[in-house]
This record gives sequence, C-alpha cells and structure tokens, in this order.
Amino acid sequence: MVCSANVNRSVTAAWLLNLASRGDYCWSRGSSQAACRIHGGKHVTSEDLKEADRIICMEQRNVREIKSEYGTGYDDRIECLDIPDKYKAYSIELMIQILLKINI
Repeated sequence: MVCSANVNRSVTAAWLLNLASRGDYCWSRGSSQAACRIHGGKHVTSEDLKEADRIICMEQRNVREIKSEYGTGYDDRIECLDIPDKYKAYSIELMIQILLKINI
C-alpha cells in the first residue's frame, strides 16, 4: 500500500488488509521522500517494489512518483484506488473508501 507520506492512508489500508489476510502480508510505504522525511514515514524502496506481488497506490500522484524514481518496470503490478489525501489514519470514512475500492 502506497500513499504520499506513509502516515494515514497506506498505514490504514495495510492494517485492514492484514486483518483480512489469509496468510499474505501487506506493508505500507510512502512515495514522496520529502513527505516521508517530514512526517516520519517509510519511503518505498526498489527492494520493496521487487518483493511486492501488488503495488496499490492511493492516488495517481503516488503512481507518478514511483515511476519517476524507479521507472516503469513495475507497471504490471501497480493499481490505483483514487483515494484523496483528506482522511485521518484509521478513520471510518477512510476504511469505507478502502474497502469499497480494493479487491481482496
């Protein structure tokens, strides 16, 4: 799960998916190095992308940042939920958006 700063959306989405998991593990990262540095989130690395079966981004901005930093070699595994950066971590509204938009 990838959002910008790895603080609200991706953390919540990974938590939800790990609750519903049938043995798979989901992690969260941020696509913006600057935002991760400011907010204390974990920035996505090339190793993370290589390891992931699916790369689920919250917004197209996250997709663009991954492609800008790491190229297009991960396009076949990138999905975008189009969830805007307006929700607080673990908010009911955010959880509803994630559950409505993700195929688990």
